[in-house]
Amino acid sequence: MDVAQGARIGLLGLNGSGKSSLMHVLSGALAPAEGELTSPCPRLVVACLDQHSGRRLLQQVQQDRGSVGKDASGSTSVPTGFSTLQARAPHLKPQEVYDYLGKFAVPGPMANTPLAALSGGQRCRVALALEMLPRPHVLLLDEPTNHLDLLTVQALTEAMRQWEGAAVIASHDLQFLRDTCSEVWVVEGGQATRQPQQEVDEAITCYANRLLDKLRRRADKLRRQQ
Repeated sequence: MDVAQGARIGLLGLNGSGKSSLMHVLSGALAPAEGELTSPCPRLVVACLDQHSGRRLLQQVQQDRGSVGKDASGSTSVPTGFSTLQARAPHLKPQEVYDYLGKFAVPGPMANTPLAALSGGQRCRVALALEMLPRPHVLLLDEPTNHLDLLTVQALTEAMRQWEGAAVIASHDLQFLRDTCSEVWVVEGGQATRQPQQEVDEAITCYANRLLDKLRRRADKLRRQQ
């Protein structure tokens, strides 16, 4: 698999097929069983976002505060999307922080709402904004739309359309893949294979039809055994 600059790679496969393991290999968190992971860029920056990123963000900021109700400096301020991003990018002016968060469907009132009071989808938008702040070369999205509200999915889709770096997206959300990807790979039995179809919609439709056919054959086999 070659993740080129600007690539939009969609990963399809059943649960347990190896999609998440492949994402862990690409992120460097897991060593490949065979072969090696190489990059022409010695300072490659990889960002990761999954269905649990919003929850982990809340846990992390609470841990960084040092104690409940206080941050490391002793302040009683409650962490918000605005304060969290401002802490990551102190060079940005307040209006620049609001403008940046707004690109991820985090408007001013939401940016000033305590992270603990936000919904999971809203926290995910803040988490995505934080992950993309350092302008990573590659963005890895592992089941990013799970449990998200429609507005958050739309915000994520729009962010991907404007994203200039490469992205690898593992998802069961076929419409999200159609809206964001330019090539499709299927992961089966621990192997990833690029689909030959040039059009993403055609590749996804062929995969879905093949999967439905496999499920029908399995159901027919079970009925014959009864």
